Amino acid sequence: ASVEKDTCTHPGDIGGLCIRCGQKVDDQSGVAFGYIHKDLRLGNHEVARIRKRDFKNLLSQKKLYLVLDLDHTLLNSTRFLDITLEEEYLKSQTHTLQGIVIDQLFQFTP
Repeated sequence: ASVEKDTCTHPGDIGGLCIRCGQKVDDQSGVAFGYIHKDLRLGNHEVARIRKRDFKNLLSQKKLYLVLDLDHTLLNSTRFLDITLEEEYLKSQTHTLQGIVIDQLFQFTP
C-alpha cells in the first residue's frame, strides 16, 4: 500500500513563498493584503473559503450589519469593543466641515 503525500494548495504567499509549506510560488493571482504585511497575498480560493466561513459564523450569530451612508457608499463597521490598541486613536479623530467638528467614528445603538 502506498502512502499518499499531502500536497499543499498554496493558500497564499509572502514574498513569493507559500505561507503553509514555504515552497516558491510563481502564481501571483489573488488578493494583496498589504495592510497586514507588505508582501502578503492570499489566493482567490483561500479568500472565498475564509469569507464563506466568516459569513456562516456571523449569520448563525445574527451579527450581520450593512451600513450605508446617504449616497449608498458602503461603510466599514465593527464593535467598539473589537477596536485594537493600534486603532484606539480613531476614537478621538475628527474633521471640520464648514466650521462644524465631526467625529470620524459613529456609534449605532439598535
